[in-house]
Amino acid sequence: MTAYAYLLAANKYVLPTSKVQCEFHILRKLVTPKREIVQTVRTAQDRKRFAKVANRVLSAIENGMVYPQPSWMCSDCAYSDACKAW
Repeated sequence: MTAYAYLLAANKYVLPTSKVQCEFHILRKLVTPKREIVQTVRTAQDRKRFAKVANRVLSAIENGMVYPQPSWMCSDCAYSDACKAW
């Protein structure tokens, strides 16, 4: 949600210092289906932190500083052999 809030502010849909209220609409597959709404707020500080993290990740990728992060997804990853060799 922070990425969406960042895009809203970057494209001037909200003021740079304003809070953005977001909602997740979750449809739960139960015997009787149920919809839940979870509300959250993203502040200008949240958006600033997101931009900082995203820029540092991009910089690390550009500089070849990619580190293995083993997880359950490794079986489908094209780079799993490279991670094992690392």
